[in-house]
Amino acid sequence: MEIRQTGNRNFVSSVVTHSPAHRAGIPLGDEVISLNHIPLDSLHTIAFLSSRMQVGDTIVYEIRRSESVSAPYALTLESPDRKSTRLNSSHVS
Repeated sequence: MEIRQTGNRNFVSSVVTHSPAHRAGIPLGDEVISLNHIPLDSLHTIAFLSSRMQVGDTIVYEIRRSESVSAPYALTLESPDRKSTRLNSSHVS
């Protein structure tokens, strides 16, 4: 799963098929509020937190689909699968 910042908000911009995010049903365009309970104020925060993760670690993403609904998703990192396809969005609103 990749995240793109738009203004001061962070959105899911791509999801790899058969990945933990894909299996959890996180679609393109969902807003990512926090990562391991740390509010995301910039892509630098995401990069820093992500760089400390290893295969097998569990990451808790707080995801918002609408202005009033958010939910935590616990995803366990896996090795990349070369047979998977990345689902991309050129514009996430």
